[in-house]
Amino acid sequence: MFMFFVLMFYLVFFYNHIFMILIIIEMIMLTLLMNLFYCLVFNNMYMYMFIYMLVLMVCEAVLGLSLLILLIRSEGNDYLSYLNMN
Repeated sequence: MFMFFVLMFYLVFFYNHIFMILIIIEMIMLTLLMNLFYCLVFNNMYMYMFIYMLVLMVCEAVLGLSLLILLIRSEGNDYLSYLNMN
């Protein structure tokens, strides 16, 4: 649980590059997946939820990387401050 809060701190204060944001989000998802695994193992429950969460993480990672590549090809960098969000 400590790692989750440390990663949330990094997400709030180090958000200059979109690539760093994607890495931090992936690490948050890994800590949540690890916590889910521990809860499922200690409660002797089925592992279907673990597989669903793992598939969701893979889809999120692929979508994030494809959007990052699209952004770098169109803008030339991955700085969050250069994006026009009006």
